Order: sequence, then C-alpha cells, then structure tokens
Amino acid sequence: MSLQKLELIGNIGADAKVHQFPDGKFAISFPLATSERWKDTEGNKQERTTWFECIRYAPKSAIAEYLKKGTQIRVEGRSSARAYIDKSGNAIAVLECIVTDFTFLSSAKNTNTPPAPTDLPPSVSGEFSNGDDDDLPF
Repeated sequence: MSLQKLELIGNIGADAKVHQFPDGKFAISFPLATSERWKDTEGNKQERTTWFECIRYAPKSAIAEYLKKGTQIRVEGRSSARAYIDKSGNAIAVLECIVTDFTFLSSAKNTNTPPAPTDLPPSVSGEFSNGDDDDLPF
C-alpha cells in the first residue's frame, strides 16, 4: 500500500479556467502561490514562493466563479509534475496538485463569500481498498 497526500495553503494567482470534456465533466484549473519565510544567518528576512497548477476535476463548474485571483485557499490532493518545451525552446517544469478537497480561507476583494464545495463526489467506503484488510496492523 502507498499514500500520497499534498496539502497547500496559498493565494490564487489568476482567475480559474474551466475546461469541459465531451462527457460533460469539468476540469477547473488555477495557479496557487505558496510562500515560505525565514531569516537567514545574518538576520535578513528571506522569502521563497513556489507555484502550483491546481486542477479540480468535477461534475459541475459553478465553484470556478469563486476561484479568483487573490483568494487565499487551502487545497488537499495529490502531487503531479510535468514538463514541456515552450515556443522559444525552453524546458518548462510544472508542479501540479490534483485537488480532492479545498477550503476558502479568505475571498478576493469585492467578491461574495464562496459556498462550501458542492462538487464533491459521494464518499465511497473502501474506495482505495480491495476489501482485504488482513495486512493492517490493527
């Protein structure tokens, strides 16, 4: 058995984009900036920002209207990475978070308070299990 879980808190860097698949489902994507702050050995403040491309696969797209630039959000999901060559021939690496859950921590200025996510699929007991729990230590 293996587990991969990624939890991020950051600010959305651009309004969400929505892509609809032929089967009627949606992919909602948005960039998320996470920042790390510390003081170096000389006492100077330092900051490093890491960008993630967050993707939420969902049966509805309504939540995208609340995923606005500047909104602080907590996302949970699994990590993924991809690379491509841009038009100039430069290699570009992208860190991705395939979002399984999220919580709005603040909304961008001049927007309504977002509702709790309603695009969540129904919970399935034992979704990652083959039904054989004999190898569990408890």
